[in-house]
Amino acid sequence: MKDYLLENLSLRNNNLKNMDNKKVNKKIAIIGPESYPIPAVRGGAIESGVTRTLNINEEEKRLDLTVFTISDPLLEEAIKNYKNCRIIQIARGGLLGFLIKKVYRVLRKFSGYRLPFRSAYMIRINKYLEKENFDLIAFHTSHEEVSQLSSKVKAKVIYSVASDYLTPDIPGITQLIERVDCFSSNQYIIDRIHNLLGVGYEKLHAGKGGIDISLDSNEVRTGIRYGIRTKHNLTDKDVVVLYCGRLSPEKGALQLIQAVQKVPNCKLIVVGGANFSSNAQTEYVKSLKDAASKCNGRVIFTGYLDNHDDLKKYAYAADIAVVPSICNEAGSVALLEFRVVELPTIASDKGGMIHNAAGNVVFVRCDDNYVNNLAEAIGKLVRNPEERKKLSKLARIGIEDRSLEAKYDRLCDFYDSL
Repeated sequence: MKDYLLENLSLRNNNLKNMDNKKVNKKIAIIGPESYPIPAVRGGAIESGVTRTLNINEEEKRLDLTVFTISDPLLEEAIKNYKNCRIIQIARGGLLGFLIKKVYRVLRKFSGYRLPFRSAYMIRINKYLEKENFDLIAFHTSHEEVSQLSSKVKAKVIYSVASDYLTPDIPGITQLIERVDCFSSNQYIIDRIHNLLGVGYEKLHAGKGGIDISLDSNEVRTGIRYGIRTKHNLTDKDVVVLYCGRLSPEKGALQLIQAVQKVPNCKLIVVGGANFSSNAQTEYVKSLKDAASKCNGRVIFTGYLDNHDDLKKYAYAADIAVVPSICNEAGSVALLEFRVVELPTIASDKGGMIHNAAGNVVFVRCDDNYVNNLAEAIGKLVRNPEERKKLSKLARIGIEDRSLEAKYDRLCDFYDSL
């Protein structure tokens, strides 16, 4: 498979030498979330996804991109790496911006949500958008930012929906549907928008995510595995289960720890912080550690990892991964990352997980008996190394379709079609 993939990438790179005719001749504005900056210097799933697009565009130069992002001191150095897009930092509103947002929320509620929401972030972005003639504006934000787009802006609007939260009872949902030219997400979210909101498929675009699919040699992986295990006092005989994600209730980490408590012959590594780049000791994080205290030292918390490459290292050190979300995940990038490193994975059956899964994934019913269901699935894989090897061999089948290059090609075609 590696030779096949390298051959195809080589052919593709040869074709890219004459790529001028494939350049998307449109000015595109990307609106990032107000919470975390782009590039993803402080983590974040949405921010990391956009950053991957910026990185490959630096090489292929097919998209004319302008990114609007919240300001951050760490961006000053990071943006120096980007020569083929503009990155415009929007100053944080501070106390005044916070008060404006609160006042507008109160006024909107008393007006029966007839008064449009306003934030200092979008007020400042609108000033830029009104001055420039963008062809496309791609929102990677909540619906509130989309609804604030100035009526003076005539560009086509793409709303990239990251999670399953758009419902008919959201204030202003009718106006949002009218303002957006295309909703973009994975197939699960697209079907939900169609079924719940009645949006026609002509305004919906189902895309596939992409990540770095490169895999280190067996020798390198073995060395990293040994190093991580040594760091955490784990032996080669320990069967290690891995959780990697945000430590918030909807991600299901508590249920996973409770399940591990029922499987005595394994150890669990929990990678992640309370909110992307934060290692805050929230009430939920405290509840995780309380639950872990009942596992006789078999649960290890690493906290948030600054270097995304370290996530792959922990995957190399693990025998089993678990994605235990109890919310309707759009797809879970973690599932793709575990596919890349050939890691047998257990996942809940919530949301659109199946769209990022391959044969290495065992799905578990997320119901009233969820903790026991998880424990049973984990126990079976812990006790059966041959089954783990079987699942591992299935992980990378079709993975080249989820490469960064393949995703970038699809994105260019999508933008070009609008």
